[in-house]
Amino acid sequence: MDYMLHCLNCGFEFDETSFCNACPACGGIIEPVIEGIKGATPDWRYETLMRYHRFLPIRSVESIAGFERTRPSPLIEADVLADKLGFHKLLLKDETVMETGTMKDREGLLTIYRLMMHKIPGLVIASSGNAGISIAWYASLMKKARIFLFLPECSRARMDAAIQRFTSKDVVSVSYVEGSMDEAGDAAKEFAKQEGLPYGTGFRNYSRREGVKTLALEYLFEQDKRADWYVQGVAGALAVHAFYKVHQELGLRCPKLLGVQPAACSPFVDAYHDHAEELGEKHIPGEPVVVPEAPVLKVRKPDEAYPIIKKEIDETKGSFEKVSADEIRQALRCFYHEPYFLKKYQQSGIRVGLEASTALAGVIKLRERNRVKADETVLVNVSGSARPGDIPDDWWDAYELCTC
Repeated sequence: MDYMLHCLNCGFEFDETSFCNACPACGGIIEPVIEGIKGATPDWRYETLMRYHRFLPIRSVESIAGFERTRPSPLIEADVLADKLGFHKLLLKDETVMETGTMKDREGLLTIYRLMMHKIPGLVIASSGNAGISIAWYASLMKKARIFLFLPECSRARMDAAIQRFTSKDVVSVSYVEGSMDEAGDAAKEFAKQEGLPYGTGFRNYSRREGVKTLALEYLFEQDKRADWYVQGVAGALAVHAFYKVHQELGLRCPKLLGVQPAACSPFVDAYHDHAEELGEKHIPGEPVVVPEAPVLKVRKPDEAYPIIKKEIDETKGSFEKVSADEIRQALRCFYHEPYFLKKYQQSGIRVGLEASTALAGVIKLRERNRVKADETVLVNVSGSARPGDIPDDWWDAYELCTC
């Protein structure tokens, strides 16, 4: 499909003739506007996410379709858990089935495709781990561009095995940085500047936002169930924006959006409940966040994304919420009241990650307050599986889980 790039700040529209992550007129965040998207249909010839190429900024699907490895994920109707927690209907989108274990696989191919399109030899990215591994995995499969991946030192234990499994040393260079995601980002930006390479991390990288639109497209085109709420654990909130954008592009009502963060790192939540239009210094944790309940959801300064996501939350009459470590732990255990996830753990050892547990904890909290009504249907993004060391031993009693 053909497309133009549109600036969310000044409205300037231009053709993409070179790699950019900012508006050339004002430096604002850019978004693809895809021609004919409202009348587009999935291309069912493809079994992978490429069935949605007509909804994405892809000008030559033939050039990349053979590289796509990611397939649509199942939507689970969690009747047992819904009854236990007092929901009318609870839908769980199981992203733990992805090859690298998280929904971030949806971002990888499009990110590398844009490098190919503009003949860019490499990309510098910073990540708490999941997005970086997914993008590096696709780069290793395609061998079209190098990836320079910067990770916080605190993620080394959880990411080493994934780096060994999913990346090629001749394609991916890994650097660990003291601090958290924010410090890794600063180091990556400096490296990108020195090497003359693009920096592709976070909300500004439209190819990542566009790739994760496929989750919403699956929900709309492959299921007949509809939700009143869409719930997700958030750090930079790319996928929340993508879910909203798909509904906007297709002229559909978007469910209420609920973004949930751990209390240890909750800049979105604190700014939102402060009725702030911009993220201020008082909303940003002053030190790197290294706590067991937030192995990934700990971007301290998502300042560029906040005004955009706040507007979308307000428009859908949704909310932001934060949850404690204990609430996340209890929500993690709740997943295993649902036979689907208990059986999955028993057969494969795959455990739901703390990001998804954060999301479930948030919607449980809102249900207890009757902010989520008894007759409403809730869709929770089970955004990925736990990696080694993510879940503290004292949070996990396998025998008790299997007999709940």
